[in-house]
Amino acid sequence: MGQKASSIKAFDDLESRKGYSGLYAIGAVYNPGEFTTPLSPTPQAGNYLLYGKASQALWRVNPQARGLDATFAFDWSPPNLNRNNTLLTAGLRFNEPLPVGFHNTMSLGYVRNSLSSEFSPALSSAKTEQGIEFNVLLLFGPFLVQPVGSVLRNVGGDTQRATVFGVRTKVEF
Repeated sequence: MGQKASSIKAFDDLESRKGYSGLYAIGAVYNPGEFTTPLSPTPQAGNYLLYGKASQALWRVNPQARGLDATFAFDWSPPNLNRNNTLLTAGLRFNEPLPVGFHNTMSLGYVRNSLSSEFSPALSSAKTEQGIEFNVLLLFGPFLVQPVGSVLRNVGGDTQRATVFGVRTKVEF
Protein backbone atom coordinates (compact mmCIF):
# COMPACT_ATOMS: atom_id res chain seq x y z
CA MET A 1 0.00 0.00 0.00
CA GLY A 2 1.24 3.49 -0.73
CA GLN A 3 3.44 2.38 -3.63
CA LYS A 4 3.27 3.91 -7.06
CA ALA A 5 1.88 1.54 -9.67
CA SER A 6 5.08 1.75 -11.71
CA SER A 7 7.15 0.53 -8.75
CA ILE A 8 5.09 -2.60 -8.10
CA LYS A 9 6.68 -5.72 -9.58
CA ALA A 10 4.79 -8.62 -11.12
CA PHE A 11 4.44 -11.65 -8.87
CA ASP A 12 6.32 -13.85 -11.38
CA ASP A 13 9.83 -14.11 -9.99
CA LEU A 14 12.02 -16.93 -8.75
CA GLU A 15 10.82 -16.61 -5.14
CA SER A 16 7.14 -16.78 -6.04
CA ARG A 17 7.60 -19.85 -8.26
CA LYS A 18 9.17 -22.15 -5.66
CA GLY A 19 7.07 -25.24 -5.10
CA TYR A 20 3.64 -25.69 -6.63
CA SER A 21 1.93 -22.43 -5.82
CA GLY A 22 -1.03 -21.21 -7.86
CA LEU A 23 -3.13 -18.11 -8.40
CA TYR A 24 -6.91 -18.35 -8.84
CA ALA A 25 -9.61 -15.71 -9.25
CA ILE A 26 -13.31 -15.56 -10.05
CA GLY A 27 -15.24 -12.36 -10.19
CA ALA A 28 -17.46 -9.89 -11.90
CA VAL A 29 -17.25 -6.29 -13.05
CA TYR A 30 -20.29 -4.02 -13.40
CA ASN A 31 -20.53 -0.70 -15.24
CA PRO A 32 -23.73 1.23 -14.39
CA GLY A 33 -23.44 3.50 -17.45
CA GLU A 34 -25.82 3.50 -20.39
CA PHE A 35 -25.14 1.33 -23.43
CA THR A 36 -26.80 1.15 -26.83
CA THR A 37 -27.82 -2.33 -27.91
CA PRO A 38 -27.69 -3.33 -31.57
CA LEU A 39 -31.41 -4.13 -31.66
CA SER A 40 -32.75 -0.98 -29.96
CA PRO A 41 -31.91 2.74 -30.20
CA THR A 42 -32.97 3.15 -26.55
CA PRO A 43 -29.94 2.98 -24.23
CA GLN A 44 -29.85 0.19 -21.66
CA ALA A 45 -28.49 0.81 -18.16
CA GLY A 46 -25.63 -1.39 -17.03
CA ASN A 47 -23.16 -3.82 -18.49
CA TYR A 48 -21.19 -6.56 -16.79
CA LEU A 49 -18.40 -9.09 -17.23
CA LEU A 50 -17.96 -12.44 -15.46
CA TYR A 51 -14.50 -13.98 -15.33
CA GLY A 52 -12.43 -16.82 -13.96
CA LYS A 53 -8.69 -17.41 -14.19
CA ALA A 54 -6.09 -19.82 -12.91
CA SER A 55 -2.32 -19.97 -13.02
CA GLN A 56 -0.81 -23.13 -11.56
CA ALA A 57 2.68 -24.58 -11.26
CA LEU A 58 2.55 -28.10 -12.73
CA TRP A 59 6.10 -29.39 -12.43
CA ARG A 60 9.38 -28.25 -10.87
CA VAL A 61 12.86 -29.60 -11.65
CA ASN A 62 14.56 -27.91 -8.72
CA PRO A 63 14.00 -25.40 -5.91
CA GLN A 64 15.20 -22.56 -8.18
CA ALA A 65 11.77 -22.73 -9.84
CA ARG A 66 12.78 -24.29 -13.14
CA GLY A 67 9.68 -26.00 -14.47
CA LEU A 68 6.31 -25.77 -16.15
CA ASP A 69 3.28 -23.57 -15.34
CA ALA A 70 -0.21 -23.59 -16.88
CA THR A 71 -2.66 -20.71 -17.24
CA PHE A 72 -6.34 -20.61 -18.10
CA ALA A 73 -8.86 -17.75 -18.23
CA PHE A 74 -12.46 -17.34 -19.36
CA ASP A 75 -14.42 -14.06 -19.70
CA TRP A 76 -18.10 -13.70 -20.59
CA SER A 77 -20.32 -10.65 -21.06
CA PRO A 78 -23.85 -10.23 -22.50
CA PRO A 79 -23.90 -10.72 -26.29
CA ASN A 80 -26.52 -7.98 -26.75
CA LEU A 81 -24.08 -5.34 -25.35
CA ASN A 82 -20.64 -6.66 -26.35
CA ARG A 83 -19.55 -7.66 -29.85
CA ASN A 84 -16.61 -9.65 -28.47
CA ASN A 85 -18.50 -11.31 -25.63
CA THR A 86 -16.65 -14.55 -24.88
CA LEU A 87 -12.89 -14.96 -24.51
CA LEU A 88 -10.94 -18.08 -23.58
CA THR A 89 -7.17 -18.13 -23.11
CA ALA A 90 -4.92 -21.02 -22.12
CA GLY A 91 -1.19 -21.52 -22.10
CA LEU A 92 1.96 -23.20 -20.87
CA ARG A 93 5.10 -21.45 -19.63
CA PHE A 94 8.47 -23.14 -19.20
CA ASN A 95 10.50 -21.25 -16.60
CA GLU A 96 14.29 -21.07 -16.97
CA PRO A 97 14.56 -23.39 -20.04
CA LEU A 98 17.90 -21.90 -21.13
CA PRO A 99 21.00 -22.69 -19.03
CA VAL A 100 22.06 -19.04 -18.69
CA GLY A 101 22.68 -16.81 -15.67
CA PHE A 102 19.59 -14.62 -16.11
CA HIS A 103 15.80 -15.08 -15.89
CA ASN A 104 14.16 -16.51 -19.01
CA THR A 105 10.87 -18.14 -19.96
CA MET A 106 9.29 -19.63 -23.07
CA SER A 107 5.51 -19.60 -23.43
CA LEU A 108 2.94 -21.11 -25.76
CA GLY A 109 -0.60 -19.73 -25.64
CA TYR A 110 -4.00 -20.20 -27.25
CA VAL A 111 -6.82 -17.64 -27.49
CA ARG A 112 -10.42 -18.09 -28.68
CA ASN A 113 -12.59 -14.98 -29.17
CA SER A 114 -16.30 -15.44 -29.90
CA LEU A 115 -18.21 -12.69 -31.71
CA SER A 116 -21.85 -11.88 -30.94
CA SER A 117 -24.18 -12.25 -33.94
CA GLU A 118 -26.49 -9.55 -32.49
CA PHE A 119 -24.25 -6.73 -33.71
CA SER A 120 -24.59 -7.41 -37.41
CA PRO A 121 -26.58 -9.82 -39.57
CA ALA A 122 -23.31 -10.61 -41.34
CA LEU A 123 -21.87 -11.84 -38.05
CA SER A 124 -24.47 -14.62 -37.81
CA SER A 125 -22.12 -16.72 -39.92
CA ALA A 126 -19.00 -15.32 -38.26
CA LYS A 127 -16.29 -17.76 -37.41
CA THR A 128 -14.70 -17.72 -33.96
CA GLU A 129 -11.35 -15.91 -33.95
CA GLN A 130 -8.47 -18.13 -32.79
CA GLY A 131 -4.80 -17.58 -32.25
CA ILE A 132 -1.64 -19.35 -31.16
CA GLU A 133 1.30 -17.40 -29.75
CA PHE A 134 4.88 -18.27 -28.83
CA ASN A 135 7.08 -15.88 -26.90
CA VAL A 136 10.42 -15.82 -25.15
CA LEU A 137 11.18 -13.53 -22.23
CA LEU A 138 14.80 -12.66 -21.43
CA LEU A 139 15.50 -10.52 -18.36
CA PHE A 140 19.12 -9.65 -17.69
CA GLY A 141 19.69 -6.94 -15.13
CA PRO A 142 17.44 -3.97 -15.88
CA PHE A 143 16.92 -5.06 -19.53
CA LEU A 144 13.92 -7.05 -20.70
CA VAL A 145 13.62 -8.37 -24.26
CA GLN A 146 10.56 -10.36 -25.33
CA PRO A 147 10.23 -11.52 -28.95
CA VAL A 148 6.79 -12.89 -29.86
CA GLY A 149 5.12 -14.55 -32.82
CA SER A 150 1.39 -15.18 -33.36
CA VAL A 151 -0.69 -17.00 -35.96
CA LEU A 152 -4.33 -15.87 -36.09
CA ARG A 153 -7.26 -17.57 -37.84
CA ASN A 154 -10.69 -16.15 -38.73
CA VAL A 155 -9.57 -12.57 -38.13
CA GLY A 156 -12.61 -10.33 -37.57
CA GLY A 157 -14.91 -13.38 -37.84
CA ASP A 158 -13.99 -13.81 -41.50
CA THR A 159 -11.84 -16.55 -43.06
CA GLN A 160 -8.72 -14.37 -43.10
CA ARG A 161 -5.47 -15.45 -41.49
CA ALA A 162 -2.67 -13.31 -40.11
CA THR A 163 0.86 -13.86 -38.88
CA VAL A 164 2.33 -11.30 -36.50
CA PHE A 165 5.89 -10.93 -35.19
CA GLY A 166 7.02 -8.37 -32.67
CA VAL A 167 9.38 -7.60 -29.86
CA ARG A 168 8.84 -5.85 -26.56
CA THR A 169 11.73 -4.16 -24.80
CA LYS A 170 11.94 -2.49 -21.43
CA VAL A 171 14.68 -0.91 -19.32
CA GLU A 172 13.92 -0.54 -15.62
CA PHE A 173 16.04 1.67 -13.37
